[in-house]
Amino acid sequence: MERLFGTDGIRGIAGKYPLTPEFVEKIGIVSAEILTHHFLASKLSSQKVPSTKPTIIIGRDTRESGQMIFDSLAKGLIQRGVDVCDCGVITTPAISYLIQATNSLAGIVISASHNPYQYNGIKFFSNSGMKLPDELESKIEEKLKASKLSNTEKENKGNIIPFPEAKEKYIEFIKKSIPQGVNFSGLKMVIDCANGSVSEIAPQIFRGLGGEVIVVNNTPDGKNINEGCGSLHLEIIHKAVKANRADLGFAFDGDGDRVLFTDEKGSDLDGDHLMALCAECLKRKGKLKNNT
Repeated sequence: MERLFGTDGIRGIAGKYPLTPEFVEKIGIVSAEILTHHFLASKLSSQKVPSTKPTIIIGRDTRESGQMIFDSLAKGLIQRGVDVCDCGVITTPAISYLIQATNSLAGIVISASHNPYQYNGIKFFSNSGMKLPDELESKIEEKLKASKLSNTEKENKGNIIPFPEAKEKYIEFIKKSIPQGVNFSGLKMVIDCANGSVSEIAPQIFRGLGGEVIVVNNTPDGKNINEGCGSLHLEIIHKAVKANRADLGFAFDGDGDRVLFTDEKGSDLDGDHLMALCAECLKRKGKLKNNT
């Protein structure tokens, strides 16, 4: 049988195996059992969410199938006594941060990243905010492929807890992470939001840093995520930067965990360029380990 977990969780076309409502509910049941058994002892007493039950934080991108997958996943999780903290549409890095900020049991992002809207996925994060270890993914997969699951529901079932302040908490964290004195006044910037998860978050953060911010592709409709825009279609940001005579541009992907840059000439700055710039900055400050 084909392996369910890839490099970024479980992915497929929404509505087809393994992302049918029935199987996604099963994913919720199995993951609740595995994750509570593995993480519960050290986490429950220190959770910073309004719950006395083990809590899993869930966010999603702007795909039209996201709500269906959330509903099915949550249905399975709460059957096994887990509270589901619903962050709504939010970026993948935000979920990683919020797991740690709330000291939750684990986190899940419903997204297929840069793929077209017909696709979706379920990516698990551990209580450290990092990708779930391979051995835990394997345990979940083994149990999912078992012929039968126990039909026993916990008497004390979980609940869905709305978390409307999730975006604001993440935005505040980002603002506090920016060194004092950083100001973009005098700069003109273009942001391509890929009609995805950063459509609200990114403009708010950049506008808070001063400067002129021009936003494109920030009107998600459930089907236009990554469609001819974002980090896979840099020709859009090139054109927008030149047309607006901007100083630089930022192109995100659908779930906000990838960004590429372009300069005022429309030339790309990829990950290697960014690493070099960061290294130079750290070296000037005497913080570059071993000067390499």
